[in-house]
Amino acid sequence: MFHLFKKFRLAKKMGMCPGEREAPCSESLLDLRQLFELAPIGLFLLDQDFHILYINEWMVEFNGKPVNEQVGQALSQVNSQCSEYFAKVFRSVVEKGESVLNFEFQCFVPPASVVPRYWLLNCVPVKGRNGKVSRIIGTLTEFTEKKKVETYLRADLAGRDEFLSILSHELRTPLTSLDLRVQLFNKELKKEKSQGLVEFCRKFEKIVKGSQTLVKWVDVLLDLTRIQFGRISLRKQEVNFNEIVSECVLSLSAEAERVGSHVTVKEASKGRVIGFWDPFRIEQIVSNLLSNAIKYGLGNPIEIIITVFEKEGFLRLSVRDEGIGISFDHQSEIFRRFKRVSPDRKIDGLGLGLYIVRQLIEAHRGTIRVISEPGRGALFICDLPLKAKDREEEWISN
Repeated sequence: MFHLFKKFRLAKKMGMCPGEREAPCSESLLDLRQLFELAPIGLFLLDQDFHILYINEWMVEFNGKPVNEQVGQALSQVNSQCSEYFAKVFRSVVEKGESVLNFEFQCFVPPASVVPRYWLLNCVPVKGRNGKVSRIIGTLTEFTEKKKVETYLRADLAGRDEFLSILSHELRTPLTSLDLRVQLFNKELKKEKSQGLVEFCRKFEKIVKGSQTLVKWVDVLLDLTRIQFGRISLRKQEVNFNEIVSECVLSLSAEAERVGSHVTVKEASKGRVIGFWDPFRIEQIVSNLLSNAIKYGLGNPIEIIITVFEKEGFLRLSVRDEGIGISFDHQSEIFRRFKRVSPDRKIDGLGLGLYIVRQLIEAHRGTIRVISEPGRGALFICDLPLKAKDREEEWISN
């Protein structure tokens, strides 16, 4: 199997060719050796002192020396360019008796090259009867081209995200100004009582709604780019959770009435449920979950339940609808970017609401999950710690 295959001494020593079965074993070992020599990756076998017992042709070219100058030598000495990485991995395998998989490193091969190449090293221990590592089997694979592609894609995605960030900021200012002017103008019009202006006001309401929708989508893009760049800032303070939920229900009441959904809120304790959160981000979480229930609830009742676990130190927000539901296979997808609860249905949205909700909840060190079946509605459950150490913290996205 190794460099000493010709006389099968190593194979016998490892117990691979016992007695009368030596001939069939020898053929298998030769077949294995031919297979190893043709492999498009580096293959090697070391003893417990990291000396080379066998290397295939790929490794011969990698090290740049003839086979007779490598067998019996320490691999880290044969290839001085990569010796630091080899020694680190080999020691770990022998000392811990465990495999080291997918160890990435870069080095200059051949030594005269000016551009580093990227490699993936895998090592598996072979233990003797005493339970100690007696051999190390290893593979070495180059992934320089893959690394180049990954680097290019990362740069491309970073450029795209930066463009979206700049675009969102540039759009936000004029849209906010436009929205304020439209709302002020709308208030002035409503003061007039003439019949002609009443009809005009109805049409103008559509303009108001359109400007608010634009501001909303720009805010979504801003949040997305902030998450991508890890720039979501949490301004934590004491917050009355019940109060925020009530405000969100009120602000979305017209939308709920339009589709025929009645929203009920069950509070853990009447009046005040105090926690330490960013009020603006908590409002986003509640509004997005409620808006999602209204969209996919098919006009059925919606229930919001607030439960406080004082002893455990967290609050639970549950939002239940009786709508289209979500299949089990699709439940893990809906918290990802640009994923819809029901991609087959024509419902407005970018598929970012639940993604942003999850990021904001995790920024507060909380969790979110969904329980649902197709045609039986959905229950979104998010748990939020009641307290946090820092009044203000910068959350860095993964």
